[in-house]
Amino acid sequence: MFKRTGKSQREAVLESGYGVAGEELAVEALTEFLRKRPALIEEWLLRSDNKRTSPGWCFTGHLVGHHPGGNEIRFTDVVETCALFIKREIEEIASH
Repeated sequence: MFKRTGKSQREAVLESGYGVAGEELAVEALTEFLRKRPALIEEWLLRSDNKRTSPGWCFTGHLVGHHPGGNEIRFTDVVETCALFIKREIEEIASH
């Protein structure tokens, strides 16, 4: 995803305007976006599976968790699960 732009994750997040004036991503808005583009869910699953960082967020279908030893949140809807993972990932990237 970020590789397509040639920018670092942080550059892409900062250039998006995320976090300016207290704006946050809403899980509901992300869920709606993903429902219209279900192929993106597979990309985010691959991103999570290929991560080699610790600590960090993980997404495994119906679970979002923080490694190591963080909370795990289970969902019945994979789209909502993915939306929360995206929100947590972007918040973490923006905070560094």
